[in-house]
Amino acid sequence: MIGRSGLGLLARDIVALTPSYLIPGLASLVAVPVLFSLLGPSGYGLWALIFGIANGVPQLTTSWLESLILRFGHRRGHRIGAVTYAAAGATSAIGGGALALVFIPGANLLVVAVTVALTLGVGGYLILAARLQSLLAFGDVSLVASIRSIAGVILSVTLAALTHDASVAALGLAGGFAIGMLGGIARARRRNVDASTDPARYHGGAADGPPHVAGSGGNEKLTYGLASGFFAIGMFILAVGDRFILSAVRPLAELGVYAATYSIVDLAFRLAPSVVVTTVRQRLFRAWDLGDHRRAIELTSAGFSLIAWLSAWLVVVVVLIAPVGGILPIDRQLVGPLSAGLAAFVVANVLVILYSAQVRQPRVAAHVVSAAIINVGLNLALDPALGAGGAALATVISYAAYLAFNGLGLRDVITGQRPSGVIALVVSAATAVAAILHPTLGPLPLAAAAVALAVSVPAVLQVARSVVAAPRDAIPAPLPTREG
Repeated sequence: MIGRSGLGLLARDIVALTPSYLIPGLASLVAVPVLFSLLGPSGYGLWALIFGIANGVPQLTTSWLESLILRFGHRRGHRIGAVTYAAAGATSAIGGGALALVFIPGANLLVVAVTVALTLGVGGYLILAARLQSLLAFGDVSLVASIRSIAGVILSVTLAALTHDASVAALGLAGGFAIGMLGGIARARRRNVDASTDPARYHGGAADGPPHVAGSGGNEKLTYGLASGFFAIGMFILAVGDRFILSAVRPLAELGVYAATYSIVDLAFRLAPSVVVTTVRQRLFRAWDLGDHRRAIELTSAGFSLIAWLSAWLVVVVVLIAPVGGILPIDRQLVGPLSAGLAAFVVANVLVILYSAQVRQPRVAAHVVSAAIINVGLNLALDPALGAGGAALATVISYAAYLAFNGLGLRDVITGQRPSGVIALVVSAATAVAAILHPTLGPLPLAAAAVALAVSVPAVLQVARSVVAAPRDAIPAPLPTREG
């Protein structure tokens, strides 16, 4: 697994990257109840639609570019022309404007313009962050994320307080992205100069970059990029499609409550897993390109087990503390199924990085598209009668299907040389069922799940110890970074 020589640098990068998730998460935790109060349920529903489009369209128009940078950006000689960036931006603007006209009830020129501006900001930020991650510049990623989130919250809350208009408040969020990117572009240019003058530090320890074993020609990248585009389409529909269906069949105020609950629960499940996955992902890609497949597979197996256990515990904690979150605009009936669904989603994404390392992006794209189709079908069937409850139920079922699809394709990785992956899945599934039943049957199912998790702690610690105690040469120290 990870040798001690690499463990220190990995831990350092985790610390460096943590603010990129923690600060935006805390900013959102502050902003959601304040904006909900200032805009009202209907106004927050409009905000959720604008943000849903702006956050989702780049998955259709620029995520393929982001994926190429993340997967191949560490290879020396990997270049993307200015025309490609311009085309990605243009399609983002057109897509954001078109979806605003179609899916936002009563959309006027201001709503469309703000949606376009925010869509461009999100897409540009994701591409910039991908480039910095490909160079292991995790401290710079945190700097950009912190600036854009703090500026965005200040501007959006201020404009909401002055106007009580959701579209104007969203313009403030777009301004935050623009401010963050101004500093981020300068940092990225510096990193690019450093990479060209010191390739051994940034490109895998060899002057010409890693001697990757997979094909590095245009066909490989074309296949990967196209599949990443389909993956992004499926992910967009899977993540935010329910909002548009719910808004079409139920009042906008109900969508506002559902979106606010989802956003707050989501914060609990994204921080720790996302930081670990992001820092490990770039090392796993480099390990695979260097031909060390055993190391990449072992790393994925251990990460899958640990994230599954962590997510199960988070389900229990989130459901237990939901009743005391009186100041937060959440529907407690939705917390259980949303927590269970997001836990499955987080665990499923751990496996995606190994598919990506193997350049099996078409396979994982098929998985997420299939889960998205399930999600849409369930929302169409359930939302008219059950409203937000139906959307939450569709979320947990479709996210669990996504995990099942990914897991079946990597059965050997999940089991590995120990049963911890399978045990983690069983206990996580039981915890998810307990969380869903909690509003109906009371605390007993969740208490039983907590006891099962407590009994499993020694197994979790054993997996963690196996990572830390791996032989020193099990994984070479990754490239050092310059965090200046």
